[in-house]
Amino acid sequence: MALNINWYFADKDGNIGYAFTGKYPRRSEKHDNRLPQSGAGHMEWNQSSRDKDEDGKYDQPATAIFRTFLPEMIKLTLADDLGDAFNFFAAAGYPTPKKHAGSGSNLQIGVKAIIESLLKPDRQKYDFFNGQKPETVVTNALSIALEMLEKEQGADMSKWRLPTPNRPFPPKNFLGIPQTSQDASLSIRIEQNRGTENDMIGRRWRHMNTGACIRHKQKFGNLGIG
Repeated sequence: MALNINWYFADKDGNIGYAFTGKYPRRSEKHDNRLPQSGAGHMEWNQSSRDKDEDGKYDQPATAIFRTFLPEMIKLTLADDLGDAFNFFAAAGYPTPKKHAGSGSNLQIGVKAIIESLLKPDRQKYDFFNGQKPETVVTNALSIALEMLEKEQGADMSKWRLPTPNRPFPPKNFLGIPQTSQDASLSIRIEQNRGTENDMIGRRWRHMNTGACIRHKQKFGNLGIG
């Protein structure tokens, strides 16, 4: 069975569960999985790409480097093989301030093809690397990315920053069907990689963000949201 979203299951004895198709986030030790958590910043997930000072940019150069490198890696690996069809495979899947993610940030087709080629080169019937060692193509893509960032942001790598995309909550669902009025649209300052669902609970001018991620639980009464 192929799954592209998280999966609920239940049995006749009353046990239910929730299977994740991706890595489960590392939450704060103070996180109560039964309740929505504060969006003030002290309950953030343990993740690498953050904007703690809220200046509209990720706090470390690593995010800028990797998100510039990956599209170049896709281009060096697939562009010469796919011709006019390459544009369909070119995106890395990261949202930008000008192009928001639909329902979440997901690995795109080109990224998956590259990962498969890098991790299992002996099983590939087609040589996407054109006889070069995979390490050579990776190095070339990284060199191009570094040159691009240096040209755009200067020689001091420690100051390289990437703008953060915000997360809009539009009035239409993913099928384009209106489910609230236009003036009810909301937005938070940084994209969440929640995939299936993003929720916001508003109380006057203070907001908390929650997601529909549910830990594995064996009994019906123990389920919570987080």
